Amino acid sequence: MKVCFLCGYLTGRWSLVKRVDYEDGGTWRGEARFDGRRLTESGRFYFDRDPATGLELNAKPQTFRFDDDRVDVSWDDGGPFYSFDPKALPEVSFTPHYCGPDVYRGELAIIDGDRFDVRWKVSGSKQGTIHQHFRRIHQVDEQKEPDGQPDSQSVARRA
Repeated sequence: MKVCFLCGYLTGRWSLVKRVDYEDGGTWRGEARFDGRRLTESGRFYFDRDPATGLELNAKPQTFRFDDDRVDVSWDDGGPFYSFDPKALPEVSFTPHYCGPDVYRGELAIIDGDRFDVRWKVSGSKQGTIHQHFRRIHQVDEQKEPDGQPDSQSVARRA
């Protein structure tokens, strides 16, 4: 049951803010999309040392495999990323991810129906954290101007 819930919950578009606190730290801002099997992210990374200049940076796509008692996440090339037991939701720890000399230990926390966080603690040659905050993008969000007001075209369509 938790697996069906999780797949349905994750499906859709998400705004994503990713705070990286190690080495050349910074903030990544963009969008994530999950189609029920594959997660893609696109956006820009702003280094702390030069926050005015953003670097276009798309994360490697991730593929999810849902089983009754396990979710396995791999890179698109088939390399393993992490796994977890969905029965532990709404907060769950991932299996460690080893990347060269570094170890990434992650956890997922579902905040509510429209928000979840992923946090990684990094140890090894890199020391620090990565905090990812996902917020669901609703169709109504797309029809608003940056100030939060409805755009004039959507108001005209409703009139």
